[in-house]
Amino acid sequence: MSGNNPGKLIASGLAITAICALIYFEQNNDRNNANSEVADPASSVSITTMEKPAKPFPHQNTIAASPTTTKTDNMLSIEEILRLPDTNPDYATFGDRVSEINARRNGQETDVTALHKAAQQASAWQPADTVSDQFPLSDDERMDGREFIKVDQLKIESLVAGDTLEINIAQTNGMYVARIDRVESQFGNNVSWFGHLEDVAGTEGDITNVTFTRGETLMTAGITTPDGHFEIEARGNEGWISKSANLYKHEDTVINVPIDELAKTPAVSSEALTQKKEGVLFSNRN
Repeated sequence: MSGNNPGKLIASGLAITAICALIYFEQNNDRNNANSEVADPASSVSITTMEKPAKPFPHQNTIAASPTTTKTDNMLSIEEILRLPDTNPDYATFGDRVSEINARRNGQETDVTALHKAAQQASAWQPADTVSDQFPLSDDERMDGREFIKVDQLKIESLVAGDTLEINIAQTNGMYVARIDRVESQFGNNVSWFGHLEDVAGTEGDITNVTFTRGETLMTAGITTPDGHFEIEARGNEGWISKSANLYKHEDTVINVPIDELAKTPAVSSEALTQKKEGVLFSNRN
């Protein structure tokens, strides 16, 4: 050891210390930079905030600020619609109505949303300007004075005993209110609704002067009013209303009778005698 130069030893020690210090500070600086990149809260919050809209959507504001806003059928789930109070006091919820409707169709399920929308309508039809060529009518029948209508058959399907239905007949400028008295399931999966017109003079005692029958594709109806009896037929959403007298017109029929046969018939009037001589007898077909 005595042969070593003390100055060189000191210089070597200082150099080693400097190198170690440099390595230490570089490693510590790298760790600090890595921690700053991973855990910088300001950077994380900024990115999350930019992914959200500055303000909630308008419909969210409306619902939150107005808890009494009425929801439409499209905004309600099936379960919510079924729990809604029914308009008929004999049914606690709309679900009770649906259960009866399904039962009279032998368990056939219905579109609850569409049925609820139809049930809110006051009438089952509206006037129509034209009728499809697919409707089974002759050219004469299309021009015989019947009124063409657009029919919501699901409205008829939604009716239960105690419900009311507005009946508009343009041919008489009449607006009536029918009260449904009973509903019956019939053969062939048909359902019939029987009722009467309310507050109509002369028909108070007739409780079956409104009748609807609906099958798979065809709906027919008969309505007795002070202006006469009217019939309805609808296929799909197309239909017509007509006074029964216009549907069953009877024209005079000419019957040719031989003169010798007419001679056997005693004349009861001068007109009958004239007819005998002419060999023609006119008869009304009832």
